[in-house]
Amino acid sequence: MTRTARTAFTPSVQALVVALTWTSSFFALPAYAQSATELLAEADRLAWLKNWTKAEPLFSKAEQMFASSGDERNALYSKISAIRGRLPKLPLIEVSQNLADELEKPIVQSDARLKLRCLVVKGDVDMDLDDGLAAADWSAALELAKVLNEKDWEARATGELGLIAFLQGDHGAAVLKITGALAHATKSGDVAAQIRYLTLIGIGLTELGRSEQALGYFDRALNLGASTPGLEHPLLTYTQKAKALSEAGRVQEADALLESALAFARANQSYGYEADLLIQMAMLSLKANRRDAAIQQLQQAFDVATAGDARRLVSQAALELNKIYRLLGRLDEAEQALVKGIEATRKAGDRYTLPRYLAAYADIKMARRQYRQSNDLYDEATDIVNGMLSNVSSANVKSSLIAVMNDIYLGHFLLVAQGFKSPEKAFTVIEDARGRSLADLLRLPPSARATLSAGTSQQNRQISTLQLQLQNAKSRAERKRILDEIFQAEESIRPIEAANSRKWRGMYSSPVAPKALRSRLRPDEILVEYVLAEPASYCLVVTGESLRLHELPKKAEISHSVDTLLAQIHQQKDTSTTATELYTFLFASVPEISTKRRVIVVPDGILTRLPFEVLLAPQGKSLLESHIVTYVPSGTVLALLRQNTLNDARTMAVLTVAASSASPAGTATPPVKVQRGIYDLEGATLPPLPAAEEEADSVARILGGDSVVLKGAAATEAAFKNQSLARFRVIHFAVHGLVSTKYPERSALVFRPDPDAHEDGFLQAREIASLPIRAELVTLSACATGTGKINGEEGVASLVRPFLIAGARSVVANLWNADDDFTRTLMKEFYTQLASGTDIGASLKQAKLQMIRRYGTAATPQLWAGFIAVGETAQPVTH
Repeated sequence: MTRTARTAFTPSVQALVVALTWTSSFFALPAYAQSATELLAEADRLAWLKNWTKAEPLFSKAEQMFASSGDERNALYSKISAIRGRLPKLPLIEVSQNLADELEKPIVQSDARLKLRCLVVKGDVDMDLDDGLAAADWSAALELAKVLNEKDWEARATGELGLIAFLQGDHGAAVLKITGALAHATKSGDVAAQIRYLTLIGIGLTELGRSEQALGYFDRALNLGASTPGLEHPLLTYTQKAKALSEAGRVQEADALLESALAFARANQSYGYEADLLIQMAMLSLKANRRDAAIQQLQQAFDVATAGDARRLVSQAALELNKIYRLLGRLDEAEQALVKGIEATRKAGDRYTLPRYLAAYADIKMARRQYRQSNDLYDEATDIVNGMLSNVSSANVKSSLIAVMNDIYLGHFLLVAQGFKSPEKAFTVIEDARGRSLADLLRLPPSARATLSAGTSQQNRQISTLQLQLQNAKSRAERKRILDEIFQAEESIRPIEAANSRKWRGMYSSPVAPKALRSRLRPDEILVEYVLAEPASYCLVVTGESLRLHELPKKAEISHSVDTLLAQIHQQKDTSTTATELYTFLFASVPEISTKRRVIVVPDGILTRLPFEVLLAPQGKSLLESHIVTYVPSGTVLALLRQNTLNDARTMAVLTVAASSASPAGTATPPVKVQRGIYDLEGATLPPLPAAEEEADSVARILGGDSVVLKGAAATEAAFKNQSLARFRVIHFAVHGLVSTKYPERSALVFRPDPDAHEDGFLQAREIASLPIRAELVTLSACATGTGKINGEEGVASLVRPFLIAGARSVVANLWNADDDFTRTLMKEFYTQLASGTDIGASLKQAKLQMIRRYGTAATPQLWAGFIAVGETAQPVTH
């Protein structure tokens, strides 16, 4: 059922509990409705469509008529239903108590359908007051619907319980319940419910930083409404589409949509939507630096929400007011607003938003130098977030949730670093986020990881079939249709993942202890973990002997220097000045680097795009020359990789893949530089990779052993998957790479398409993670495989991660485009070093130096610096 319009929530996840109350014009009683029974039937029809505002005058008239005729049961049914339509003008606390009293009456207790209506209305009311009360209401409604064999009401109650599960931090249960409710509504033709649950899923995706995906759900909901009389104006959908447009950078479209929706909400006295829309308009005002206008809009929203007991709206308006007052230096007003917001959030039982409010309050306490109070608030916030993270439905959702909660981890780190100056505590705080989704999976046995994708083969085949069709699409309209179908097929995997992960949810493993990490570092190693922030950045320096915390320049300075250096590399300009400056920023306060030859980097933010080897020490020597530089997502991940040693006696077995699109018959390969580039699934043509097959042959020949080479027409996705992947100690790909920051699960390595085997040729991240790999080394000799979407302090969602999840101990990847011919030669050198017994990190270093010695200045950093080694790289592969 719907929530009342007054309780529409905020431009973040609170909007999940907004009522889907639609109105198109004020309603006059139909001329044909001459009897109370006819009035009630029409009112119920409108209520089922979630048009409670339109239904209210009919319910009220029917109540009078039934009361006059002595029909107590139908009079009470009409009265309770009319209350739902009048909620925008009623105090919710009082209404909830009155409905609780009605539920105790013998007439309600003895009439199942009357009781169901009372529970439904009370469930809508309580959703904005107390999640626990709402859960009890909808659970009772669900059980009653089962007794009555009302399948549609079973589905609707299940969907509402899914919404409550999300607010209480159980994302896995939310996915199962809401997608189940949507599936039933679609099958039964319940258009109003379809619109609601499509909108709720869109809101959840927007909240998790996936606004582009969310827009697809909002548009589907709006298309359904446009074709259904009475559902033409789903205000919640319009409101949340505006937020998604804003998040996607389409501000003008968002602004126009909000103005239109606000006028409609005011005309129809939809007070909750009015408050919600005002909050979102304030966010746009802030983006345009109109702070006074934003304060005025937020205060209006706060007043409207307070008058209606809409606690989540009260809390959101208060939080946003706090942020503006903080920007203006008005600390007292900021604290006053935030205290009111936290009080409203606690009363509402909203565990999803409470951690961010607590973190904002902790920030105020920190500004007042009340460090212990600040730390207590951050600890409480982190505990709540950890509870939510242990109940998410997939690793991707976990990464997105950490990104949403990023300010909690960063703020807590800065408090500990600046207020307590404790390296151990600072390390534990940041490692609670870094590489979290990967670390939690690495703690599971390989057999358990494999079960997470069980039962998705049918959906994967459907996706492959659609992507094969996409490659042959002739028009933009056809591509759009197929992409929409791919999107829907991908989303159908979510409830399966959620069900599979049930057994492993509820577990929380703390990050590696600093002492345990130090014990796993070699004597010649130093681990440097960066945290970029304002007004100062930091690095944690870990060696076998100590853990130290160093202050660095602020984030803006470091970011500018990195941007400049990367531009100089790609434009093949002199980098010496910038490389020296950046070395000074990142290592001048790290004296330990002079005593260690191996540097293990845990990068942050823009540093995930930086190849540290190009940095120049003041003496003029680069890190490539002086050190072996490798990377890990976190210290915890490194400790887990070193803990989960293979210790087997497998013979050397190598699998190499050279997947290149063939040149048209009778044509020569064009004499141009060939990039192993990014394919956008939009009808682009992949160029051949002339050097790839020789590279694959060379790798197999150099390492020897029991080798398999897939090349030419044999380099299909099916042929790769049909290998006994667990027996290979080294897997090498010389292919095109695809990286998507919009849809990280679609990032892929590109094989030859194989329609007969129902494979599309795209080995995507979601498939890679479930492969039975036990390789000591996977090399991704392709473009941009080491980059991807940055999920705040959790790290970057690159193609490296799914291979580590699958069981690889180390991955060599590329931060940018790879020149085909140069890469072939570089890889020959790399594997020659490996064959001599040199470890992975040192082998990659020596290969780069050899290329520079051989080609001199022609071997520019653009050609070699992008290749990085990630994971456990201090071991040889030929032992």
